Amino acid sequence: MKQYLLFTSLLIFTMSIASAQEKEVEFGLKAGLNYSNFIDNYDDDTPANYKGKAGFLAGGFVNFGLTEKIFIRPEVLFSQQGSKYEINPDGINVHDPSDPFYLADDISGKIKESLILIPVMAGIFLMDNLDVEVGPQLAWVVNRDVTYKNNPYEIFFIRNDDSGDFEFGVNAGLGYHFGAHYRIGLRYTYGITERQNLHSSVFQLGLHYKL
Repeated sequence: MKQYLLFTSLLIFTMSIASAQEKEVEFGLKAGLNYSNFIDNYDDDTPANYKGKAGFLAGGFVNFGLTEKIFIRPEVLFSQQGSKYEINPDGINVHDPSDPFYLADDISGKIKESLILIPVMAGIFLMDNLDVEVGPQLAWVVNRDVTYKNNPYEIFFIRNDDSGDFEFGVNAGLGYHFGAHYRIGLRYTYGITERQNLHSSVFQLGLHYKL
């Protein structure tokens, strides 16, 4: 809890500095696609193999120019993320193999999540049209759904409760500006906070439009 309060204080402080600058403040919209997955760092969990899943994102941003080349850009986004998964029942002692419903086939399914993301990106222009960015991100899960296939006993192998609704992550990316209003950016996000015994890993391709 203390680290979340510290980060919130840092966010307010950063916004205060940015809003005090004499450079132009720019507002805009953002939309794009993401490719998300989960990283499982636990050897004693259910032996699941996680695979990437495509989703979309949309929201807005405020861009504060600190100098001609340096900027801070907070964003508020709605994002659909998650992962596909497969579970090999050979590593799970669930039922007697003589049982006609013995889990002989791989169990598969999807994890679907809807999140509110608040990244705060600090960037610098390397060239007139090319920038790089890094920054922290707060995320809240507003909906999570886990579906199964080939699971006759309806055993919940994938953890799904309210213990993983918040995530603190870090971002890094780059962007290319074209025209007077557009920027296309590629970003990677890693979830530092463990959620449901997993860490999120997301690639994002987004289009910014400056109003």
